[in-house]
Formats: sequence, structure tokens, C-alpha cells
Amino acid sequence: MESETILKQFREKVSEKITLKEKGMMRYIVQTPFLFEDGDHVVIVLKYAKEVKKWRLTDEGHTFMHLSYFMDIKDTKSGTRQEIIKTSKMMFGVEEKDGELFLFVRDDKFGDALFDFVQALLKIMDVTFLERDRVASTFFGDFRVSLNKVAKKRKLDVQFNFYVDKDKKRMYPIDACIKQKNEEFFIFAINNDNTCMKALISLMRLELWKIKFHSVGIFEDLEKISPRILAKFTDIAEKQISSLDQIERFEKFIENH
Repeated sequence: MESETILKQFREKVSEKITLKEKGMMRYIVQTPFLFEDGDHVVIVLKYAKEVKKWRLTDEGHTFMHLSYFMDIKDTKSGTRQEIIKTSKMMFGVEEKDGELFLFVRDDKFGDALFDFVQALLKIMDVTFLERDRVASTFFGDFRVSLNKVAKKRKLDVQFNFYVDKDKKRMYPIDACIKQKNEEFFIFAINNDNTCMKALISLMRLELWKIKFHSVGIFEDLEKISPRILAKFTDIAEKQISSLDQIERFEKFIENH
């Protein structure tokens, strides 16, 4: 398949900002807008595997190398971290060999394969958040309390952990959905770069499904988000609320629709 056709699929299914850079025979660097928490880009290479006559996406071992910056890689071989990695691979059909993660492209669906591969890599990087998540944040509880107050005040229905009907596998979570007349507001609770990237991925998929909605990101502290990740989020999200202290701005946003 021609590289122009592959790139077209990537852009249609994942992001218009994707580019392909040829590096060797039937080998391309896939440059995407997706970042790890420290601001490094996710490394993805598209190459043709002659031995099986198939195209495959690979990280060429970069993801686990990146994990080693934050922890002893041995810690990913047991317990909760091992389970997160195993589940992430199974969910998206990703294989692993000698520390390299890869996904074969099936039925020439290059766009779908890239979308799945990106999500798998980002979910695997979730293991870096385990230690920090043990220090419980009240943000998500406060987020629910605040939205419940808004919904009660305006006599609206709010649903938490919401999924659209097209999301049969429940892969693109929406933290909250508020319905007003014939309009839906999808709200994302964002407390770090990781939740910001997850919200971005969900929004991109919802757009591809051509679902009509208003998108809002409510931050624990907007200033703590990496500028590069925040810039990508603001490109796609309709409204950003810098903190729960500014929840009245969300109410005004609803009033204007």
C-alpha cells in the first residue's frame, strides 16, 4: 500500500497532525501529537515484516525504556503493574517480544491499528502513576459533588462514568454527562497530564464518530498540566475550567446553550 494512502488513513482515524517520515526500506517514523507525561513523544514506527508479509506498528522497545526512567523495570513483572500491562496488551491486541511492543495491521486498516496502538502504549505508561495515586486526592470526589450541585440547582440529569452507545467495548470513558433539552455536555475531570491525554483520546474518537456534544475539561489545577499537552487539549475541547473554584463558569457555559 502506498504511504500516501496509509497517511490518509492515519489522519482520518487518529489526527490531522500525523506525519510519516521515511527511514529506510519500507520503514516509516510515525510522528503523532501524543506525549508521555514528561513531554516526550510516544515513539511509533511503521515497518513491513517480510517474514510474515505484513505491516506492523512497533515502539522498537522505547516504551519500556521510558518506564525504566521512573522505576526498576523488574517491578513491572509482578503485581498490579504486571496486570495493567497485560490487560493493556490484551485489550488492544498488542504483542511483546524482548521488550518491544508491536501490533500487526489487519485487513489494511492502518488507521484503526494506529489508534489502538497509541492507546495501548499510553495505558501501559499508567503504571508510573501507581505510587502517586496511593496518595489519595479528593479532586474526583469534589468533582462529583460540584456537578451534582449544578445539576440539582438547574434540575438537570447528570451521569458519571458515561459511555456513548457506539462505544460497545467501553474504551472511551466520559467522566460525566449532563443533558439539557436536546444537548449533551461531556465533562472530563483532569488532575494530571495522564488524565488530560486520556480525555483527548476520548474526544478524538467521539469526533470521528460524528457525535454532537459540548466538551468541557474541569481541572484540579490547570497550571500543573504540561503546556504542550494542554495546548493539544484546548485545540479540541470546547471549554476549560481552571479549577473547581471556578465552577460557576461551567454554569454560565450551560446557560449560554
